[in-house]
Amino acid sequence: MDYLATQCVRLVAGGFKTASNVDVLATPSNYFVNNYFSATDYSGFGHISNAYRVKEELLLVGDGYLAMDPDSNAKVVNYCYTGQTSAVLTAWLNVLGYDAYSLTFGMNGLYNSNSAWVSNKWSPAVSKDLPLVN
Repeated sequence: MDYLATQCVRLVAGGFKTASNVDVLATPSNYFVNNYFSATDYSGFGHISNAYRVKEELLLVGDGYLAMDPDSNAKVVNYCYTGQTSAVLTAWLNVLGYDAYSLTFGMNGLYNSNSAWVSNKWSPAVSKDLPLVN
C-alpha cells in the first residue's frame, strides 16, 4: 500500500478528531489555531485570540507558521463558520501527518454555547465578551 492509502486507512481507523471550544478558549496557547475565514471576515467578524489564518492567502505573523510543523507535536485546531469546511481541512491535515482537530461546530459553536452571546448576539453594538480579536 502506498503512503497516501496508508494514511487514509489510519485516518478512518482512528476516527475523526475534534476539539471543544471550551478547551481551546481556555488555553489557546496550547494549540496552533487556524481560522479558516476570508480575510475580510477574519478582521471584521472576529477570531480567536492569536489565531492564524491559513487559507488561500496566508496571514502568518513572524515565524508562526513553524508551529504548524507536523513534527512539532503541536495540536492544530481548525475552525470555520460551522465546522463543515474545517472538518475537511482537518482530515486532509491528518492524512499529511499533522495532529489536527476541528473545533466542534466552528464559530457557530462559540457563539451559541457562550453566555456572552445570549442576547442580541448578532448586533455589532453588543460587546462580545469572548477572548476574540475584533
